[in-house]
Amino acid sequence: MRQNEENVKKILQELNINARQKYSEISEKTGIHKNTVRAVIHRLEKEGIIWTYKPVIDYRKLGFQAYVLLIKENKVPSSFHGDKDRLKESLKVTHDIMGEDDCFVLHSGLIHGNFGAYVYFVARDLVTARNCVEKFIIRMDSNIIDYELLPELKLVRIGGTLNPELEP
Repeated sequence: MRQNEENVKKILQELNINARQKYSEISEKTGIHKNTVRAVIHRLEKEGIIWTYKPVIDYRKLGFQAYVLLIKENKVPSSFHGDKDRLKESLKVTHDIMGEDDCFVLHSGLIHGNFGAYVYFVARDLVTARNCVEKFIIRMDSNIIDYELLPELKLVRIGGTLNPELEP
């Protein structure tokens, strides 16, 4: 791996741990000069590699539980790039419908395997989660041929950030 690629990898790992670190802190932890850290981060932002910086929220401490909804649709796109408009519309509808009640969609996307898509969301309890899912299934009409709702067992990472409860 080239030195530049190695620097990018180290900087991204540090940003995944804590995106609020100062350039000097990242520099100290990675051994990369502060000006290089700044330049690399600015380049990654400009190129759209770094999308945004946002807080990692522990919804459990707010009284929510996390769930994963696996979805099998009639029409599963052959590739992400082949049907971007359909994907964007489906995910927008998912976020709109699931967000109407006491459910909050954290992320969603396409996956390979028996199910073609997933929705990761939080709800106050299993009854609320099921109600949100049922409403979503009804609104999606005949597009969904099967689904499975799974409770999250133990949260390990959110957005690359390790659960502090798991740290030694």
